[in-house]
Amino acid sequence: MDAHGFWGRAAFVGMVMLQVIVAVIPGEPFEIVAGYAFGAVEGTVLCLLGITLGSMAIFFAVRRWGMRLVELFFDREKVLNLPIFQNQARLNAIALIVFAIPGTPKDILTYAVGLTPMRPLPWLLICTVARFPSVVTSTVGGSALGDQNYQFALIVFLVTIAISLCGIWIYHRFEKKRTTHG
Repeated sequence: MDAHGFWGRAAFVGMVMLQVIVAVIPGEPFEIVAGYAFGAVEGTVLCLLGITLGSMAIFFAVRRWGMRLVELFFDREKVLNLPIFQNQARLNAIALIVFAIPGTPKDILTYAVGLTPMRPLPWLLICTVARFPSVVTSTVGGSALGDQNYQFALIVFLVTIAISLCGIWIYHRFEKKRTTHG
């Protein structure tokens, strides 16, 4: 990547954007590679730039084509059952919380937000700021791999997995409580 300078970085940002847009492609490998190839700080910046650009592209595309676009990747019923559609008054807060918790379904939420009345600026802030902790842990782990600090990389990845599993557990408890209590 370094041999290609600016264009290598631009291509990487484009790959991250594509990963966000094609929701079935997992993002974590890109984040780890970013840390390995560019270091933790630059890798984080490049990943967040690609994530933000991809998320904003989805937001405006869904605003244009609506549920028809969302249904290319997700089941209508699953989308409409998301917590953001159950409490529109707290839309921004719910989106921020769901995005900040590791292991929650960010891909489906990225597409669903365009169907809500959320404005572009709050969405820009949420999709960038709330993803920061997750991206940092992946790029720090990737950077440690690049520095051949395998013990530190393993610790980072194990802690990240533990936090993600807790996040998944919290999200599923919240969903179960929400669906059983109306």
